[in-house]
Amino acid sequence: MASARFSLLREKFGSTKKAYFASQAELKEIVDEKLANEFVSFRNRFDPEKEYQKIKESGIRVVCVDQEDYPPLLKKISDPPICLYLKGKLDLKFLADSPSIAIVGTRKPTANGIKLAKKFSFKLAETA
Repeated sequence: MASARFSLLREKFGSTKKAYFASQAELKEIVDEKLANEFVSFRNRFDPEKEYQKIKESGIRVVCVDQEDYPPLLKKISDPPICLYLKGKLDLKFLADSPSIAIVGTRKPTANGIKLAKKFSFKLAETA
């Protein structure tokens, strides 16, 4: 489900958690039947606790759009990511008052994509 659609659901239900657990009938009031069915099917086979444990064991922190430490400027873009996955030390409150840049990509990057991301990030860090 695209983050823009999920944002609509979150607005309608008042929180990410309420939107996630909305009934199929409630979802159909906002999105089409096919999408509502696909989401409920996903939700029925997805184990959030198990996935969260795997993420935590990998040293990754999850920050969702409705949490206080989600970057405020990122919330203002037209289609902000629902969640950010962070590894390493990063003070998100510091970023609120500082110019910042992020490299965003796919979960399955190509070798060339990885190479370019490393090159860009190295050059950006060099000029900071």
